[in-house]
Amino acid sequence: MEAMYSRDNFISTSALKKLDGDFAALGFLFVLREILGGKSEGVIDLKALSSSLRVTLAKIYELTGILEDSFVISTRAEKDGRHIKLLTVPAAQEAGHVSQECSDFITDYLRRHGVIPGKSQNEQESPAAVSTALFMGNNFQTIKAFYSAVKSTLNDRREFTYSLNDNDTSSAGAARITSFANGLKNAGFLSSCSYKKSPQRTITAQVANTSEAHRFISGTWLETWTYCRAVQALTGGYACVRNLNVMLPGGENSEFDLLICRDGNLFWVESKTARYSAYLPKYSRIAQILELPPSRAFLVSPDVPSAEIQQGITCCNLETFPAALSESLMACT
Repeated sequence: MEAMYSRDNFISTSALKKLDGDFAALGFLFVLREILGGKSEGVIDLKALSSSLRVTLAKIYELTGILEDSFVISTRAEKDGRHIKLLTVPAAQEAGHVSQECSDFITDYLRRHGVIPGKSQNEQESPAAVSTALFMGNNFQTIKAFYSAVKSTLNDRREFTYSLNDNDTSSAGAARITSFANGLKNAGFLSSCSYKKSPQRTITAQVANTSEAHRFISGTWLETWTYCRAVQALTGGYACVRNLNVMLPGGENSEFDLLICRDGNLFWVESKTARYSAYLPKYSRIAQILELPPSRAFLVSPDVPSAEIQQGITCCNLETFPAALSESLMACT
């Protein structure tokens, strides 16, 4: 999967057009995607890239650092340049990972516990949507106020202006918020988005009038982030089922955000963007039905203070979930 790129083919005209205006970190990610030509990794001469893009090498290093700190890419030095690996597309569909035995185990496990599985509402997400979801989850504390402003306009889809000055945002924070806004626009979730530096730093945007935009901003971004981070923690043979419609004992309809089978164990993960505590009684009851201990039943929400067990469920925020799941996976190996 290694590839070398010369100075002549570092950048295409279409990629340069994407960089009109502010050179945001997420825009740089799209450039890297185009350079790699569909591959997930390769060796890139950053000095030649900075020359091709007509920006300073320091700016290239800054953008690379932002993406690496956000777990969107990983890099290492090579004699021919910088080896860059994209972490934005989960590896769950790669050959040798998804186990049919594990998939059958999930269905059998549910039926043995009186739960009737229905259809899995898996939707193919665009690379831009996956990248934006990962960027959101990995930078949530920085973008939280802007995300709240976007979310508050979902019902009337009015145009709004967000002041980076009024929200006392640092230069690095402003760059990440701008990257997030550009990511939403590139993924089709904003119908318009513009940034002004003077007289104040502001972002003016409007949510797209589509059901996809409404679902993503309302909360499916968190489901995507949780799934991607879970896949990054998984090794060996496993299976993941997302958005599975089920009928619980007694005839109640429900949906499971994410079910994971690994080494003959079932893990259940739910994602909520707000008011997670209101769902705890229901999820506690379902965990008892499925006979899942807290180490294999998770609720992920930005509102959770840390990682703690509540009503038989391990509740995590965006910072504590990856480590908590990895620890549980290791304990069941």
